[in-house]
Amino acid sequence: MHSIAACFHPIPRQSVALCCLESDNGSCLDARATANVISPALAVTASAMMAFPFAESLPQALAVLCVWAAGGTILGSAPTAHATNLVAPASRAQALALMRTVGDLGLFVGASAVGGAATLYGSDAAMQGTSLFLFASAGGFFVLRSMAARR
Repeated sequence: MHSIAACFHPIPRQSVALCCLESDNGSCLDARATANVISPALAVTASAMMAFPFAESLPQALAVLCVWAAGGTILGSAPTAHATNLVAPASRAQALALMRTVGDLGLFVGASAVGGAATLYGSDAAMQGTSLFLFASAGGFFVLRSMAARR
């Protein structure tokens, strides 16, 4: 396989591996405060996103994608667990619905913005900009969480 499809050939195996590790991820989140995991997971994802344009071979690209997937796996469940911990049991369904709605809106706006940036400046610049936004989000969440803990 000598095409872009070769990059995605191992992804089904990677997905199976990540699904097998998802219960370990859940156990890790249960053992720690979920909010303490969100900023590092964002930073791991942003680091992989920033490194991806510099991958010069298929093994390098796959290694970066595995790191990206690991951060994404943690981000898949940590914010939801954190949101359910913050609200009263009677409001959880409404909070999760709102979180899902805002997430879908973010995916739409984010994909549109990144697509526009890629069209204007190239895909590498768009990916770098997205990773910088994720780093800023991780830092902002960390600072806000630290400020809330001092109260």
